[in-house]
Amino acid sequence: MIKKIIATLAIGTVLLTSPLFARDLSIDQAVGEAVNKSSQVLAKVIDIKNAQIDEDTKFSSLYPTITASSTLSRGESYSGVNQNYFTPALSASLSFNPAMITTLDATSLALENKTISLEQSKRDVALQIKKLYYGILVQESAVGLQEDNIAYMQETLKNTEASYENGDIPELSVLQLKSQISSQQAALEKTKTSIVSQKRTLAYLIGIDDITEDLNLTDALPTTFNDDLSEYTIDK
Repeated sequence: MIKKIIATLAIGTVLLTSPLFARDLSIDQAVGEAVNKSSQVLAKVIDIKNAQIDEDTKFSSLYPTITASSTLSRGESYSGVNQNYFTPALSASLSFNPAMITTLDATSLALENKTISLEQSKRDVALQIKKLYYGILVQESAVGLQEDNIAYMQETLKNTEASYENGDIPELSVLQLKSQISSQQAALEKTKTSIVSQKRTLAYLIGIDDITEDLNLTDALPTTFNDDLSEYTIDK
């Protein structure tokens, strides 16, 4: 009865501390969300909007300045009363110098530079997310290998202990194998902790409100060299 109670409590603890489901996340979704919510990219977008306003209004300095004026003149008297008249006058002036051409060109170049900067920011964010995404996949693959290796070593330990009890090998062989298993288990836990940390970083970068929500990365590691990730997944 006590064992059943302990087992029930253990299951309840697992359910409370483990997510009920994981959010599926592809590489394209991760990149898209990160680019759309990147403060770096949003700042570049605002810069472009301001530069576009400057570009749209840059020719306003070439418009002529029109001023209106009037003059007061005294006309002939009529029935003993002098008549005053206002005579309207319009004048236009255009101030132009060669330096204005340079200013107009600079406005266009500023817009072009900011557009290029925006695209570069998007590429930088995308590359950062791809590195993180595939880095997590690499570590998840490593977890599987580590678990298989530990299972193999534990099976070997049984045979080693049996050989020791039969007097075929010294106790030191058993102790060394146990030490190796302990080291492998510690490395496995470290890898798992790293995966959790990196998934939370990824969740933060793509704008998930609850970064503790588990993520299920649905894409696989690239298997060929002719893709956009070979430049950093192969040599690093």
